[in-house]
Amino acid sequence: MIHDFYHNTREEIKELDARIINYDTRMQDSEGKHRTEIISHMQKVKHLEFEHVDACGTVKSEAMDDMKLERKHHTDTEKTNLDSKAERKETYLVNDKANIAEIEEREEELKRKVRDLQE
Repeated sequence: MIHDFYHNTREEIKELDARIINYDTRMQDSEGKHRTEIISHMQKVKHLEFEHVDACGTVKSEAMDDMKLERKHHTDTEKTNLDSKAERKETYLVNDKANIAEIEEREEELKRKVRDLQE
């Protein structure tokens, strides 16, 4: 009986040792998988950060190009408007002088007519 108890206890100890070893092996496998997942995740993060920095650079360069084009368009439009204003001002002055001259001619004509009538 003691021998059977000793034998049963030894078997239980062996089973428990095997369970502990299996549990330890599963823990080590899980830990290895976890480390692999962390490394993979960190690589993905680094890749995404690189893409983000690259995209920011691209957007900045495109924005600078667009700003240059917009600035050029603005200066061209402003120059066109100033030229147009100068032309209109010149046209106005020419028309004003022509109208003044026409009025003076009519006044002279009317004065001559008045003189003729008075004579």
